[in-house]
Amino acid sequence: MPKPTMKSHPTLLSRPLAATLPVALLALLSACGGGGNELGGDETLTLSQSEVSVTAIGTCYAGSGPTVYVYGGRPPYTLYNSLPDGMALSSAQVSDSGGSFTIQFKGVCMASMPITVSDDMGRITSVLVSNIMEEDTTTTPDPTTPVPTTASRTGGR
Repeated sequence: MPKPTMKSHPTLLSRPLAATLPVALLALLSACGGGGNELGGDETLTLSQSEVSVTAIGTCYAGSGPTVYVYGGRPPYTLYNSLPDGMALSSAQVSDSGGSFTIQFKGVCMASMPITVSDDMGRITSVLVSNIMEEDTTTTPDPTTPVPTTASRTGGR
């Protein structure tokens, strides 16, 4: 007599698995936050200025520059100076949103050098800094050229 065999029906096994898989996937995505961050939505890190440019006639500017404010993201903010020989920052870190740093120029010419700002979540933005020497367009008299004197009229009426 033949032995009875058990046959499984593929529909019965795949139906519970098919119903469970989307729920498990949804639970997994929810557990990791679903792609945002701890603050909720993705908050953009911004600066009060995207570019700073100073000029001086006949030389590159040395002295105090503008104050740049940091907004958004997640504090504290870390500052990275790409040209420390050409500019100094009032601090290496800004602790609060709405806080600021000031640029001090050292008299070195530069074009579009970034100061990079990153927040606690790793978001990055930057301000491009330029220090440009303008040509002196005033003319100074050549000492070898005779300077005309005032002529007076003689004779006549």
